[in-house]
Amino acid sequence: MLTTLCYIIIFFSIAQPGAIIPVLGETRVFFVINVFALFFLIVTKRGSFSDLTGLPQNKYIVGLLFAYTISEGQYFWISGTAAVFVFWAKKFILYWLMISVIEDLKKLKTAFWMLIWAVGVLAVYGWNLYLSEPDLLLDAVRIYSVGNYNNPNSLALVLTLCFPLAFALLEVEKSAIKRLVLVGFMVTVFVTCAYTKSRGGTIGLLIAFGLSTILSRRIFQSRAIKLIFVGMGAVGFMTIVLSLILSRGDVTSLTGAGGEASSGDRLMAWFAAIRMFLDHPIFGVGWGKFTEFALDYGMDKRLLAHNTILSVLAETGIVGAFFFTMTILSVVRQLVEMRRKWLKDKNREDELIICQGILICFICYLANTSFSVKDHEPFYWALLGLVGILCKINQRDRWLKVSDTLEPESKIGGLTSRS
Repeated sequence: MLTTLCYIIIFFSIAQPGAIIPVLGETRVFFVINVFALFFLIVTKRGSFSDLTGLPQNKYIVGLLFAYTISEGQYFWISGTAAVFVFWAKKFILYWLMISVIEDLKKLKTAFWMLIWAVGVLAVYGWNLYLSEPDLLLDAVRIYSVGNYNNPNSLALVLTLCFPLAFALLEVEKSAIKRLVLVGFMVTVFVTCAYTKSRGGTIGLLIAFGLSTILSRRIFQSRAIKLIFVGMGAVGFMTIVLSLILSRGDVTSLTGAGGEASSGDRLMAWFAAIRMFLDHPIFGVGWGKFTEFALDYGMDKRLLAHNTILSVLAETGIVGAFFFTMTILSVVRQLVEMRRKWLKDKNREDELIICQGILICFICYLANTSFSVKDHEPFYWALLGLVGILCKINQRDRWLKVSDTLEPESKIGGLTSRS
């Protein structure tokens, strides 16, 4: 029951039920499912306190939940503070649920599939909108989807983050049908991401493809073949994808040079974020309040900060920025350590491949969010959960190895006695 609820929440965290099924919009079905999951998690004692203390990153994730809440609480607005807490608590529940009930590699792969199916649904909705209702599309006829992804750049990000997971599954799945589905999904991701015409998204996807190919353990084994495919991806990007990006009316170049409005807005937002932090260094101006303060800090329009870490710094101060950066540093360090360990163990190649897929996701996330604000991105919080699961699998394997080296019994005079 609890495992099923976990998979449902993972899926609906990306493909929001109220967005893909509008009739559910007023029922707050996702919130209700989260409440049920939290109830069963506590009642069944699957979510123990040790789950929140057993991994190094957990203390930073818990701290981040309170940092966001305190940033709003400093204004003593009770309902606003409660709303912020509930918003971030739903993401925390997803994380806690994942690390509490998903216990092995098989279930972890199922979680991968839930994310892939959810992104697939978003892509279908996006293409349906693009092909059947083009009059509704804005901003140079760019594909976007529904819910959190009703913006081309947001859709491009989630497509990019899902690609390394699909590639990792392609390497570890044995079923020919599943592998065929994954190939079709990755082709769909490439085409859909190209039609978002997002510079950050498509560059991130190129990074995801390049790293997945270079680090491939089974699909691409020859170094020469890896280089050929990476080169083909780069050529395809420079010819086909770049031409689509430059067809946007608000873009003059790939880098934003030439005085285009988007690059100027980005620089203006960065400077405003720094000034906000200097004026409110401890708790920031309050989560989600960057746009409210934007005009007071030199901006001529209400925009986001165009950089995740600067946004966190401006809105939650040094407290939130500390927990946010330490979460990422802790997670990336553990992924690197696990990858290094499993490189030496031929019996753990599936774990190695899964670990590499998640690590590539984080690299793409950091690259993309240098130009966007995505600390609240549901896929990012699902990734934190995936890392937590992998860390617990690693801890369990390490404990089993230690226990196997112990000699619990010794034989004396033909009798067995416990030492």
